[in-house]
Parts: sequence; structure tokens; C-alpha cells
Amino acid sequence: MVIPYKYNTGGTTDEGEDAVNETRRQLVEKVYQDIVTGSIVRDGKLPTERELAERMGTNRTSMREALIVLETLGVIEVRGKQGLFVKNAGMDRINQSLDLYASWPAHVITQVFQVRIMLESPAAGLAAANRTGSDIARLRECLEQFGRVCGNPLPDADREGARWNDVFHHVVIAATHNEVLIRLHEGLSSTLERVMRTLNQNRLTTPRDEWPERILGEHERIAERIIGQDVAGASAAMQKHLEISAKNMEKLCRDHEISSLGVAPATGSVPVA
Repeated sequence: MVIPYKYNTGGTTDEGEDAVNETRRQLVEKVYQDIVTGSIVRDGKLPTERELAERMGTNRTSMREALIVLETLGVIEVRGKQGLFVKNAGMDRINQSLDLYASWPAHVITQVFQVRIMLESPAAGLAAANRTGSDIARLRECLEQFGRVCGNPLPDADREGARWNDVFHHVVIAATHNEVLIRLHEGLSSTLERVMRTLNQNRLTTPRDEWPERILGEHERIAERIIGQDVAGASAAMQKHLEISAKNMEKLCRDHEISSLGVAPATGSVPVA
């Protein structure tokens, strides 16, 4: 069960429903933070639903909905009559926290891309400085696959394009040869993947007539500058690519949430690559 945060599209909205969704989101985050700090956990077990509701100053219905969200995200598990337990307490808490926020795609997507731009743009410059022969080979393989996707009229081309887009960005980060940066990027990638699942998007949705520029052209410019060890150029090319993707992703989120309210999205949108 995913309870989306309502995105303000500038049109008519149900303010009461928006307020309920925001309150619900805050409750989920409060319970999660108390789990992380251990203040409500004893031997891996949580208090009962009733006790949690009293502790959080809310009703049992709202608490039950918050617990369903946390169970869906894999933060907690319900063991029948035994009660509520923290699931996989040793998991990477950075990734877990990012996954939590991804349940509200329109709320988090701008922030995710702000961090991606801060992280991946200079990372492309670092990749240009540190890339090896094997990194160059992997970048060229990605470009070859993008070219193949652009010439493929079959229905599975969009899924292939989305997969190689992910591979390309991972290759760029790997080319920095900075292990801390690689781990941080893994966390952001996990969040973005969850956002796309929430939006029911697991394929490339950029219109085909834009594939040569968006799918191939933008990635070619990034790769060429990394291969040529153009540090400033690689960083600038990555930033431009991510800024375009951010705008398109925000539009996709808005259309998704408008559609969920039974309103047709505006035409002429350019979904994210």
C-alpha cells in the first residue's frame, strides 16, 4: 500500500485530502525515525499498534495505515500473534531511509535530482580525470547499445533503453574509482528505481522521435568528454542532461498524480529518458 503525497499542480485540489496525506506522511516518518534511533524498539520488537498510537498521539486507524506503509517498504514485519518486529535490522540505513521517501514521488523527485546533479555532475568530471581503458570500453559499449535501441522499432526497445541508461550512469560513477561515491550513488539509484515502480514505469518513455537526441545524443556528449579527459566539459554535459531529465520526471509525476485523481494529464509532455 503506497499513499502518495498530493502534488500541487496549480489547479483545483482537495485541500482537506492534501492535509490528511501530509499528516499521514509525517506519521510514517516519525515512526521510522523512532525505529532508527531505537527509542521504540526492544529486542527487535515494536510496541503494539494501540501503544504506538498512544505514543504518537494519533488514532489506531492512522497508525495502522502508517504501519502498512512501513511493512510494504520492508522496514517492519508482522509475525502473526507475536507482534511487530524490525525487519533485517542490519540493512544499510542510508538506502532504507531513501527508499522511505520514495513512496511520495512528486514530493521527493525534485530533491533526488538536486542531489543527483550535485553528485553526478562533478563525478563525470572526476571520471574524465580517472577513467581507464576498461572504463572507455564500457562507455563505448553503452553508446553502441543506445544506437541499437534507437534503430529498434520493436516494443521491447524502450525497456532495453531504460536498462542501458541505468548501466551508463553506473559506468560513469564507477569510472571515478571512488568507493564512497559509488556507494552513495547506489543509494540514489535505489530511490529512483522505487520512484519509477511507484509510477508504474519500468521502461523508456521518451517519444521515439526524440530518441536520437535524448537517448543517444546527450549520452554521447557525456561519454566523449570523459574519454577525452575534458573534466569541465564532462561535468557540464552531465549537469545539462540531468537538469533536462529532472524537469521531465517532475512532469511525469504530476501527470501520474493528476491521472490518479481521474483527470487527464496535459498533452505535449516529454517524459524522462
